[in-house]
Amino acid sequence: TANKLYEQGYRTLDQLRENQHLLTNWQKIGLKYYDDFQHRYTRAEIEEMWGIVKAKVDEISEVKGLYEATVVGSYRRGRETCGDLDVCFTRKDGGRHNGFLNRLVKSLEGTFLTDHLSMPHESDTKRQIYMGVALYKGYHVRVDFLFYPLEIYGYGLLGWTGSALYLRSLKTYAKKKGLLLEDH
Repeated sequence: TANKLYEQGYRTLDQLRENQHLLTNWQKIGLKYYDDFQHRYTRAEIEEMWGIVKAKVDEISEVKGLYEATVVGSYRRGRETCGDLDVCFTRKDGGRHNGFLNRLVKSLEGTFLTDHLSMPHESDTKRQIYMGVALYKGYHVRVDFLFYPLEIYGYGLLGWTGSALYLRSLKTYAKKKGLLLEDH
């Protein structure tokens, strides 16, 4: 879609703001919060955001301590600053999601989450993904919550920790060995 807009002569954000009828919902949200999305967060700020989410996880859990969670992405790679919050979840008992991400998102609406890009689908039996936007200290920040069954949680951690170059190299290596490295 970006290439199509470019081919149509749109070159600036201001031109896109004047022609939002041409944009997808995701693009409209990205344009709306473009400046906020450039902000970087310290590790302590990411931990504070995670604390907000974790409190809700504990609140909605059927059994305390049932869910394992890891903050991934640039945070897990040890970067000093991060541009978003990515969290992978699983059930420690090996059980399925049972609507966990939908309950989590619902519990965070209005207090942390402001916009939804992609909601998890109950029919997804393997992984579930939520993509959205949260409000933190006056900035809108991208958030991704991912649920993986315990048996593929390690791959989810690997896939969402990145980097993209590392993952491409790993998939190429696996292919050379006659293996397939996928999370779905």
